[in-house]
Amino acid sequence: MKINDSDMIPYSDILRNTSIADFYANKNILITGATGFMGKVLLETLLRKCGGINCIYIIVRMKRGVDPKQRYNEFIEDIVFDNIRQATPERLDKIKLIKGDILIDNLGINEKDTIELIENVNIIFHCAAKAKFSLTLRDALSHNLHATWRVLQLAEKIQNLAVFSHFSTCYCNPLDKVMEERYYKPCEDPFKVIRALMSSNEKDLDELQPILMRGMPNTYAISKLLTEELVHLYSDRIKFVVTRPAVVISAWREPFIGYVDNKKNGLIGPMMARASGALRTVLSNPDKLIELVPVDVATHAIIALTCKRGLIEGNEILYCNIIDSYTHPWTFKKYFDLEMDTFKKFPMRNQLWWPYCVITGSRFYYNFRRVYHHYMPAAIGDLGSFIFRRKPQLIFFQRKFDRGMHTLGFYNTREYFYKNEQFMNLPNEMNEKDRELFYCDFKRLNMEEVLRNYVLGVRKFILKINDTDSLELRRGILTLFWHVDLLACTVINIINIAILFFILFFFYDKDMLFDFLSNVFETIKFLLSNYLVLNKNVIEKCNQS
Repeated sequence: MKINDSDMIPYSDILRNTSIADFYANKNILITGATGFMGKVLLETLLRKCGGINCIYIIVRMKRGVDPKQRYNEFIEDIVFDNIRQATPERLDKIKLIKGDILIDNLGINEKDTIELIENVNIIFHCAAKAKFSLTLRDALSHNLHATWRVLQLAEKIQNLAVFSHFSTCYCNPLDKVMEERYYKPCEDPFKVIRALMSSNEKDLDELQPILMRGMPNTYAISKLLTEELVHLYSDRIKFVVTRPAVVISAWREPFIGYVDNKKNGLIGPMMARASGALRTVLSNPDKLIELVPVDVATHAIIALTCKRGLIEGNEILYCNIIDSYTHPWTFKKYFDLEMDTFKKFPMRNQLWWPYCVITGSRFYYNFRRVYHHYMPAAIGDLGSFIFRRKPQLIFFQRKFDRGMHTLGFYNTREYFYKNEQFMNLPNEMNEKDRELFYCDFKRLNMEEVLRNYVLGVRKFILKINDTDSLELRRGILTLFWHVDLLACTVINIINIAILFFILFFFYDKDMLFDFLSNVFETIKFLLSNYLVLNKNVIEKCNQS
């Protein structure tokens, strides 16, 4: 049947009358981006929960001089497959390596493998992408738009392709405050952009850049929007489902609680900077709702939606925004408070400073704190590194944080509304067994538990810090850095007072100056009298942790 308004009823029987695992049985699947975070979890989930799958092809390229075969062997040994290795190790034999590269014509696949894919593949999951806001326009379009076109060229030749599942993002159209589950037309023809990319004349793309980037906060957004248009242009020949996850974070439950594997993923880089004390100010509206989705929830939704689209006749694309900020509303301030509380109980190994973070939507105040709390300590740290003949790098990292904050500030200071009927109705469309097996119901999540495990998952899976390490670190780090932070803030305030003192002394009445000084001394006296009490409370908190 064709997808239209009458078919898109809230509680469809399409999934209820079938088994998702049965849909994937005897199918041959191609996954691009399988070595990435989401691709890896998708592959593991399909193998573990859809045992009837015939074969899963994964495209692996050479990276940093490492041969695809060697990367594949290391990939198979990854911790993500531990559950399969223990229960059904034979299923790992269903993974088949295809040596290729989506940045090369014909995907860099040899003729023999190309013929095998054309004859055998039934489902494509295209999750390969470069989700980096700081890419040049050429790099973003090459990784996200041009690479997708190459995959579509292959898909068009496949003889028995049931469905093509395209991974997009909720942030592909940031100029609209309301993001619906529908098609959005970009400002330019994607084939024209691809021709400019392929042209030997650099000016061809340079001429398009002002048109493409008009109002866009970064190159990632426009590259994903153009990619969705490319998918739309192929929809008369291929069945598509386009899924748009929000920021994907660690697993809620599977394959492991808090599982995450890439420090460049989502919010992990800035989180580690805040945890170490290097990042102390964030440009964001404190009351804005966070837009996060656990990787296992997103993956289950994509698997179910791909099954649903495969069972529906017709050429119209099925769109789904995988996001829900409203069932469990968490503001940025509430999330950062939880982060800071967790960091203080479970400190990082390479702690630079007392973990403390201010969230502000004011660019003036952000820039003020950026100088005092970011660049001044970084300059002092780099001076120390220079004296001890080490490579100064704190200023470099602060500039890197600034670039990231400038880009994220576009999203973090604006309110968006995401329509998500497809995603919210999905659990109710499944039969009872699939609802448990491919859980994606946000109503069942305990967001505080999910977010705390996100922080702990970074410690466990990225930094490899175990509980014993944290117990040994807690008391010393919390007390030491609290004292250092208090001392640094006192020095900064003394400098500010000195500057104000000279201003008052030379430009204002002397009586006002003495009144001001008496108030300052009273404040210092009050702080000193309470210092021991504050110190005692910090030590007690460490002992309770």
